Amino acid sequence: MRTVLSAFTTLVFMLSLSPALTSVAFVSVPVVVVLSKKYGVVMRRLTEQTQKALAESNEVAEEAVSSMATVRMFAAEHLESDRFGDRLRVFQRLSLRQAQFYVAYLSAETFLPQSVTALVLFYGGKL
Repeated sequence: MRTVLSAFTTLVFMLSLSPALTSVAFVSVPVVVVLSKKYGVVMRRLTEQTQKALAESNEVAEEAVSSMATVRMFAAEHLESDRFGDRLRVFQRLSLRQAQFYVAYLSAETFLPQSVTALVLFYGGKL
């Protein structure tokens, strides 16, 4: 409640000083909100896929370890190793996609406020 009151008071003060400069200062807010919402949806889906891939690789490992005698009897160590490696590659690919989305989101979230600050300084200098 205190934060909302403080934000509202600051906004009213800024509007009383310069409505045009206030609108320039808040131009990035809708972009950041939309970007954050879309990022949340994409990351939720990717996180679910990543967790599922990790669970599948753990399942393959548990199957191989629990039936080690059978695996050795049929000399299928390489087969089980390949199955586990395939599952881990899927997990690695999904984790890499998560990291790429995070870097893109973090870059945009850092760049937008900095560019708005530069825009406010530029526009404010012209007033």
